[in-house]
Amino acid sequence: MVKIALTGQLGGGKSSAAEVFFSCGIPVMDSDKLCRYIAESDNAVRAAVVARFGRVAYGVGGSLDRKYLSGEVFSKNPDSLKDLEQIIYPVALPEIEKFAGDPQSFKGKVPEYVARFPMEDFSEGENGAVFASLTEVPLLFEKKLEGLFDKVVCVVCSNEALRRERLVKRGLEESRIPQIDAKQLSAAEKIKRADYVIDNNSDFNSLEEKVRDCVKNIKEYAGR
Repeated sequence: MVKIALTGQLGGGKSSAAEVFFSCGIPVMDSDKLCRYIAESDNAVRAAVVARFGRVAYGVGGSLDRKYLSGEVFSKNPDSLKDLEQIIYPVALPEIEKFAGDPQSFKGKVPEYVARFPMEDFSEGENGAVFASLTEVPLLFEKKLEGLFDKVVCVVCSNEALRRERLVKRGLEESRIPQIDAKQLSAAEKIKRADYVIDNNSDFNSLEEKVRDCVKNIKEYAGR
């Protein structure tokens, strides 16, 4: 089975690309959403987050206040992001590695927003083995996690105006974009390190075609 990591540029369109991989019959996990799920459901992690960031880190109903935490880790104390990662990553990383190698074992164990499994598994061969898993990992290279995977797909957007437009539509303040970009490797560096690069500089139909071509290449690599 090919363990695929999906990474790329902020606003490049990783989530849209993941949708196409999913439509090709590949189980998909979002590592950021896994971390959020862990922060909300693991009592020890939750207590550690409260101890470091205060009860304000959680909103009504116990959900993580991502807007507050984002402001803390990107705008205030430069050590805040590292502190948050040191709380969550020791729990999340083994789960990410487990999903990459055995995605079927996660069925029914995490919410659908964390990991999804195609109802009709187009990826199964005669022996019933899934040929690939895909894990969306935005900071794959920054956190040196590429060694957990067989292939890395990088999604970028060479049209800077379009990239910013997408991010603002998602609700991100334009002034925050350079702050977040500064915490990541450049798109050029990510492209250099990836096995496959998808430039999402047009509409969804164009992206879909590029992703499906990528899936064909990965199937050839897997001998399918």
